[in-house]
Amino acid sequence: MTPMIDVIFLLLTFFIYTLVVRVDFLPVKLAGVNTGQQLTETTVVAITISKAGQYFVNQKELKEEAFVDKLNTIGSQEEQPLVVVAMEVEDEGEQIDTTIKLVDRGPLILNLVQKLQNAGIKDFRFAGPPNP
Repeated sequence: MTPMIDVIFLLLTFFIYTLVVRVDFLPVKLAGVNTGQQLTETTVVAITISKAGQYFVNQKELKEEAFVDKLNTIGSQEEQPLVVVAMEVEDEGEQIDTTIKLVDRGPLILNLVQKLQNAGIKDFRFAGPPNP
């Protein structure tokens, strides 16, 4: 026969391992990560280009001259932040808004890269979802 203390520890272990801990997260789609580098504490500046070719820096819309001034300010900092560029794209099922004049973003990207380099910004990256 099994001693009673063994049965009690077996039941206690069983109940501890079968205890369900539920954590509720927001239903968001997460991007995949394919790097094993350690994260460091850094400042990030987000540049977004809309479908119509408008520039947004940290969610604030800037006209062409103000945008170049902002890039020059970022480039002149001794410790430059990481600049992440994202472009708005059309979803496959999305209705195209005819009031927005869509622009070819190829030249827009090349122009942006030239502006970043002219401002002296060395560390910039393009963000986007991973390809399935």
